[in-house]
Amino acid sequence: MLYVKEETLVEGVTIMKSEKGSSTFAVAYNEQFRVMRDVTTTLNAMFKDGIGAKGRTNDNNALIEIKKFLSFLKGTSIRLVNDDKLTKYRDQRLVEIQEGKRSKGDNNISQDSVNVYLKYVYQFMAKYYELYGDRTPLLMGCTDKHRVKTGMFDSNNTRLSKTKRKETTFYPLLFSTPTRSPTNLKITDIPTEADYIELITHIADTESTPFIRERNKLIIMLSRCSSMRRISIASLNASQFEDIGPAEEEGSMPVTPSKQKFSYSKSVEIDYTLALDIKNYIDLYLKPHLEKIGKSLSWCGALFVNETDGKRMRREYISQTVGRYCTELDWPKGKRLHAFRHLFASEEYEREYARQLKLQPKNPQAAERATKIHLKGRLSQNSLEAQSTYLTVLNLKSSNERKKKQHEIEKLKSYQRANEQKRLKKLERIIEENNINLEIDF
Repeated sequence: MLYVKEETLVEGVTIMKSEKGSSTFAVAYNEQFRVMRDVTTTLNAMFKDGIGAKGRTNDNNALIEIKKFLSFLKGTSIRLVNDDKLTKYRDQRLVEIQEGKRSKGDNNISQDSVNVYLKYVYQFMAKYYELYGDRTPLLMGCTDKHRVKTGMFDSNNTRLSKTKRKETTFYPLLFSTPTRSPTNLKITDIPTEADYIELITHIADTESTPFIRERNKLIIMLSRCSSMRRISIASLNASQFEDIGPAEEEGSMPVTPSKQKFSYSKSVEIDYTLALDIKNYIDLYLKPHLEKIGKSLSWCGALFVNETDGKRMRREYISQTVGRYCTELDWPKGKRLHAFRHLFASEEYEREYARQLKLQPKNPQAAERATKIHLKGRLSQNSLEAQSTYLTVLNLKSSNERKKKQHEIEKLKSYQRANEQKRLKKLERIIEENNINLEIDF
């Protein structure tokens, strides 16, 4: 069913917000009711990229903030917006938020809220500049596949390089919140292979329900072995693993999560061992559980579902579930599900760098460059700069720590082999008890 809602963006501009299924579309019209492509495309981008004040996707906040910003500018052309105007807008929004609070609260919290809103405004302006620059906006419809990358601009509409022009003011003009704790992970927050095995073992020992146990273990395995983010893990469908033949033949298979950070559409490599574990989970645990709770017919096809209603697990619930296990193990606050992505990145970098050095032993710089390009693909990132957080942690490790890590991995190999034998025997027992026929007649 198509639902259309008409709103007034600013004087002379009308926005038509349409909802069809799970998709939301926004189209802006001028006074002659012709499509304003410049406004429309930026608004559509906000629906996918907006991040709420609490870290959740919040499309309404993005749209409302853009409307507030355009109303603030009134008759001013977007191209004439400068730092002074943004500063005034920022300060005005801070006053509005502080006045809207029932109590004074922490000033840093208010500043952080304004910073989140300013990101919406910045993305709106950046896309506007990216599309048209000094050209006259085109009054024509936009296409569904139209995509625009954001950029950094100064008040003269000049694209800036963060490394070359550090003295230049960048959008958005954020408040400084020095008392806020840093978001970067510490070295102690990056889990080791021992931590991974400890977490998997803890889940196996504490969860009595087979479905919950295998589901939660598989979530950890996906994060550890594929570098998937939580939003991608939550969006996976069982149908993506119906045919794991390519993984059996090639050693791995590409899988494209339907939801990814920044609305990417990148594939992730799943090795055959993990693909086989997923396939077994679907056949031996997921489908039987859906039948048990009477949700087989209403199942949405999600790979990971809630244990009670059979609906797709939200990434927040995934985080809470894994976080509970980590708390029970007395892990530090930063050592959670996403930290396994950093473990994956560190090991993948070391492994690929060693391989590249063998190919070009006399050119370590070229080997390092090739390794970073390889890692960019494995982490599903758009630029080499995006992996700086992962490599910073890697570079801080001392040689003694690396030796200790290698020794630790060697100690765990025997345990892993024993654990694998235990898993295979358990699988054989399940197959025998359920009378599953694995023979193929030709």
